[in-house]
Amino acid sequence: IASCLVGSEMCIRDRYIDNQIKLNKTIILTDNPELQYLFGDGSKRFYQREIDYLSELGYTFSQVDDELWKAILE
Repeated sequence: IASCLVGSEMCIRDRYIDNQIKLNKTIILTDNPELQYLFGDGSKRFYQREIDYLSELGYTFSQVDDELWKAILE
């Protein structure tokens, strides 16, 4: 599990993602992971951080429908 502040929202999300991966779950995204998701001040939205986290783990994204993308471990 990635190092993070215990109890922080991103830590909880990272652990959730890690658990889904351990369970061999298919990860489906409903927003285009190729876009940037930022707040007005330029900081990353949580969705962008999740995409970045998956990318750091070696995942790429493939569009499987008009508005669905699948995370694929390369």
